[in-house]
Amino acid sequence: MKKKPQKPETDNSKYRLLEEALRESETKFRYVVEAAADGIITADGMGKIVSWNGMARKMFGYKDKEVIGKPLTFLMPERYIPGHTKGVKRFIETGKSRVIGTVYEVHGLRKDGSEFPLELSLASWDLGKGRFFAGILRDITERKEAMDRLKEANKNLKETQVRLIQSEKMASISMLVAGIAHEINNPMGALISMQDTSERALEKLKSLISKDIEMSAEIKKIMKVIDDSNEVINLGAERVEMIVKQLKSFARLDEAELQTADIHEGIDQVLSLIHQNMKNRITISKSYGKIPKIRCYPAKLNQLFLNMIMNADQAMPKKGTLTITTYLRKNDVYIEFKDTGIGIPKDNLNRIFDPGYTTKGVSVGTGLGLSICYQIVQEHNGEIKVTSKEGKGTTFKIILPKKMTL
Repeated sequence: MKKKPQKPETDNSKYRLLEEALRESETKFRYVVEAAADGIITADGMGKIVSWNGMARKMFGYKDKEVIGKPLTFLMPERYIPGHTKGVKRFIETGKSRVIGTVYEVHGLRKDGSEFPLELSLASWDLGKGRFFAGILRDITERKEAMDRLKEANKNLKETQVRLIQSEKMASISMLVAGIAHEINNPMGALISMQDTSERALEKLKSLISKDIEMSAEIKKIMKVIDDSNEVINLGAERVEMIVKQLKSFARLDEAELQTADIHEGIDQVLSLIHQNMKNRITISKSYGKIPKIRCYPAKLNQLFLNMIMNADQAMPKKGTLTITTYLRKNDVYIEFKDTGIGIPKDNLNRIFDPGYTTKGVSVGTGLGLSICYQIVQEHNGEIKVTSKEGKGTTFKIILPKKMTL
């Protein structure tokens, strides 16, 4: 009787070796996945969690038995669920996905109900048992916090820069005004003294002549010229004196601290100083309401008004109208500067108060005017708003509390 042929022992050995190699590979893979610095979650075609690693457990705070078999939506904030469900359905029906193979930011939902930012990348594959998905998750909480701190630091740096520039500008203005006042007052003192001497000498001359003989026509002419000259000198001296007072008032050399000030007086002082720049070109329309004096930093508010008026002037290079309106609403004082200038593009409105922003060009300014305005308003616990339409004009609305508290 013939014996049945036996399967070569070598085939069985190869099979066992393959099984061992496969088990070893799976074990290595599990160790690698378990030790990964990122969270790794796998789910089946129905979106139910099949496995996850140690980092995922740490991220979400659940034990395996609390998560395995649960839908992926179990780990998502509610607002993400509709989009996730729709995306899975589309992928099953069409095989197309907008997120697989890409990295994007989402939020995870921890066991304690708190949310945290995640960076997520997805992959999918098909096996005999069906389709599977894998998500690699990276907790980016620390990165986000670092970015937020950096943004805040940059913001504070810009604000500090603006404050320093503003402080330097105000110091420069004060020094300039003090210098101008000194330079003007010295010759003005001599001029007024000479005018007084001239007037007294003229009166004495008139008295002597009237006692002696009747004044000739020629002497009368000379006397009139002297009288007229004295009048011109007097008017000029008064005008220069007024300018010096306005400059001192504008700079508020002795008022660096909180003071009670009249808003209308401040605006009028600024207008009187720069009216020559706008004369015969810009029409100023004032609509002053009944508003109280407010606690403020007068010098800084004058700088604010100057910047507002100069911006309006530059927005109307040919002709136009600047309307300045004030009114009281509840406990706030409103000041509006409305021009009929070129306007501001809609896309730029949210950037106009940023340091360095300008549409004027390097030769016109540094781009710090509106940023300084914003800073001054902030220092007064107020608000500044802007509305604009290209080709129609711009309105700046400043809201200041009637009683400022620091």
